[in-house]
Amino acid sequence: MLFRTDSGGGTHEFLNWLTAEHRRAKYSVGFTITEDIQNAILQVPKNLWEQAYDADRIPRDAAWVAEVTVLTDLSAWPKACA
Repeated sequence: MLFRTDSGGGTHEFLNWLTAEHRRAKYSVGFTITEDIQNAILQVPKNLWEQAYDADRIPRDAAWVAEVTVLTDLSAWPKACA
């Protein structure tokens, strides 16, 4: 089962439920960009940004993605989220 939610689902309670040991779910959860996340985004070197694609693998105009989890403290979140 795939769960998708916007920032309304980006809560500890919901993510703890999603990542429970007995549950085998895939998920995509949006979240509010906090000051910590904004600072992490600003630290990503330009050469590490990659083209973003839509669901059909078509490049999205002016959309780029980068991994920032290593630049943030996710210790308060479930391990599956880090």
